[in-house]
Amino acid sequence: FFNSGQNTILKDKDVRKALTMAIDREKIISDAVEDDGAIIDGPILSGFLTDETTNAVNLYDKTVAQKLLADVGWTLKDGEKYRINKKKETLKITLMTVDKSENVKAAGIIKSDWEEIGVQTEVKVVSASSIASDYIYNRKFEALLFGETYGPDMDPYNYWHSSAAKYPGYNLSQYSNTKADALLDAAHKSSDKVVRQKKYQEFQAIVAEDFPAIFLWQPKYTYYIDRKVQGMQITNIVTPSDRFYNLENAYINTKRTL
Repeated sequence: FFNSGQNTILKDKDVRKALTMAIDREKIISDAVEDDGAIIDGPILSGFLTDETTNAVNLYDKTVAQKLLADVGWTLKDGEKYRINKKKETLKITLMTVDKSENVKAAGIIKSDWEEIGVQTEVKVVSASSIASDYIYNRKFEALLFGETYGPDMDPYNYWHSSAAKYPGYNLSQYSNTKADALLDAAHKSSDKVVRQKKYQEFQAIVAEDFPAIFLWQPKYTYYIDRKVQGMQITNIVTPSDRFYNLENAYINTKRTL
């Protein structure tokens, strides 16, 4: 999540786009989460916009990222490691994350990717017990690597509507777009799945143009069921206990013996 209120460099959409395109998300999937994840490219997860799972678009292109930064005045002088602007200010960002193994590994990869395009990057790791109260609630971060969990309804309203920009809302980038708000309002009020999918598709397209955050991965959880067990139908799992949703329908074929 980007927070331009704490770092004005992030007000520039081209800078945010460059930072997004510089990240090798496939490397994060393989090295940080050990292939137990899938790349995502927006706030609406695969399988909700349509009835089929779709593959996310990987925007990774460091050459384009470097050009974007140069075009908006962040130049890299010969022999220098970090970019500067006309005011001789260094392109610098502090990336905060929670003290969790996969997050720390992912933050290390992001730091390496950003520094490769000339962005001075500091990683700040905060304990799970204090990151919310000390930093997230008051939006005291420049860039935040942190996961969010939607409820069973998969409604992103409280995570992306402008009314949720301050605590207790979870719009961590403090994203504000009137068209996006209108679409979220309409979807939030509707119980028609087709209508909601259409509104969310339009919302997703707007977010993709604004780059308020970098969408990295969705965790995968593997649950094994013995092939002897019949009747289990697992669809969307939001919490681990959801895998037991229709447990009462499970059965094992047996033979009657005398």
